[in-house]
Amino acid sequence: MYFYDAVGDTKQFDIESYNLGYTDLDYKEDFKLISSKTLITPKPASVRCVYKVITELNNSDFKSELLKYIKKNSFKKYFVNSNLLSKKEILTQLYDVKNSIKFHFDADVNTFLLSKRGFFKQKVAVLALLRFDRKFYFCELIDADNVSQLEMFDYKKPYRKQRQGMMPPKLALFMLNLIGKDKKFVYDPFCGTGTTLMLALKNGLSFKGSDISEDNIPGSLENLEYISQKFDVDYDSNSVFHKDALKISDNDLLGVDCICSEGFLGKPKAGNEELIELVRESDNLADFYLDFLENLSSKVKSGFPIIMTFPVYKTEKRLIFMDALYNNLSEVGFKQVKLHPKHQSYLYSRDDQRVLRQVVKIVKV
Repeated sequence: MYFYDAVGDTKQFDIESYNLGYTDLDYKEDFKLISSKTLITPKPASVRCVYKVITELNNSDFKSELLKYIKKNSFKKYFVNSNLLSKKEILTQLYDVKNSIKFHFDADVNTFLLSKRGFFKQKVAVLALLRFDRKFYFCELIDADNVSQLEMFDYKKPYRKQRQGMMPPKLALFMLNLIGKDKKFVYDPFCGTGTTLMLALKNGLSFKGSDISEDNIPGSLENLEYISQKFDVDYDSNSVFHKDALKISDNDLLGVDCICSEGFLGKPKAGNEELIELVRESDNLADFYLDFLENLSSKVKSGFPIIMTFPVYKTEKRLIFMDALYNNLSEVGFKQVKLHPKHQSYLYSRDDQRVLRQVVKIVKV
């Protein structure tokens, strides 16, 4: 059994778990949701963690199980946390072992420390006493968002365009996980600074990328070279090229079996726009994307998947979705399908954002 902790809203677990790459729905039947304030400190919020149950306990005394775990393993350091016991209570229970040569105890765990201290290189173990449905479980952390690594695809990459808008790497990874395990060659026709391409390269996917802005082509290649050196992976410099997304050709799509992209989300918003102004902009963008899909329609086969984000404008009283796009997909030979049996789409946002991202899956009819 596994515990999934989003350190925040777990209501959309079936979708959010794609951030960690858990795309096998049968596998996720073994997951239980757990919300905790005392588990891994969220930096930033909504860090996702997966704990595997080692054994069920009769009470909150986990010392004997911890010692068994240490005897079977040879990590350099062991971290312990809990959604039941405070740091002081954990220290009290482990008082006579925390200073031993073999066991180095530290209850202060967060994702940045995990990266620096070697969790993702399997040098340290993170254990937890969790209480769920009035039962006690001794668990080990087996997966988490690698925040330090994601930084390489964000503000640490050499080429960035702040005004253009930055696609969060966590969102790009989420979308790549949604394309399906059978899809191996992804195309991003709105590649921007290359975030999706960088993650495709790192995760072993073949890719192409294009953008209408000529400046973004050498910039994306610079970012790809950065990832190539960081992870010792090769790429084809001809895979990124200048192109208007409305003029994609058959040759541009050679070998491609899916599209994963974030297009233009509209002009930056100040928060004082009139409702009619936002509706008009949404409708204009819908026309643009319908033209984009109509051009693709004759060039891809039935079932060809497109994972994209489309803008949702936020006002004080309502959200403005791009209904003019979704209601007319059939006219250009496409249809919207569910991302997941329980979810038609996924809304990605922060509380302070005026432009939200709606992740949608569209397929050729």
